Amino acid sequence: MKIDLEQTLARLQQDFIENTKEKLDGVDHAIDQLFQDKGDRGEFFFQLQRDVHSLKGTAGTFGFNSVTVVAHRLEDFLESHQRLSKEQWLGVQAFLDAMRAIIEKGIEPSDDERMKILSRLPFAKRAGISGQKQKIVTVVLVMPKGVQRALVGSELSACGFDVSFAENPLEAVGLAITLKPQVVLSNFEFPEINGCELARILQVIGSTLKIPFALMTSHEEKSGSMADIPDNVQVIRKGPDFVEKITEYLMGLGLFGESLPEPQGKA
Repeated sequence: MKIDLEQTLARLQQDFIENTKEKLDGVDHAIDQLFQDKGDRGEFFFQLQRDVHSLKGTAGTFGFNSVTVVAHRLEDFLESHQRLSKEQWLGVQAFLDAMRAIIEKGIEPSDDERMKILSRLPFAKRAGISGQKQKIVTVVLVMPKGVQRALVGSELSACGFDVSFAENPLEAVGLAITLKPQVVLSNFEFPEINGCELARILQVIGSTLKIPFALMTSHEEKSGSMADIPDNVQVIRKGPDFVEKITEYLMGLGLFGESLPEPQGKA
């Protein structure tokens, strides 16, 4: 029997669209319960995390890469806010509405449309400047999950940075290309590709080659595996004043002030 591949793929994509609509309906209900502080908060929050992670992992397979990115940004938002206020729960709803709009349209947005969608998503609010128009400063933080990542991510979010978390360098490359952040902060040690190699990869991609890059490590600079660090990569030594050193680096880039660097990458 001959199989019509295009027809089969179209049917699978339509099934994904319908299943995603149902999943988003379920997450909407969970958020409503969490917003109103009803029912089992732990169970509803687990449902939210599970379904969002599922969408992040499957949407790209069916041609909806933008849904994958929005789902990732929602995970970033949840990780940056350990205890969400009612206002922040409304922010969570904005991510779901963005995913639903893409799915209901049934077509992957263009690159320009995707950037507009991402620019409208909520992010951490910088303390002390409420009421002022806040510029979005995106930081890609490349660290495995753990106490250190939670600490650094929390500090950056508290300062109003839009933090996107990457588990490893491969994930970081995709995020850097998609989000075009103002800076990348990366651990050095990873199982396959280390932070130094990540820096070199980003420097040969047109859209990421000018993004400032800092390597966070406890190794001695220019020793052993650290000897190949590119000259324009900043090394931030881990220690008791680790977070303060990150802050100083970001201040040196002008990311705490009113004037921000021009968008990075080639025109």
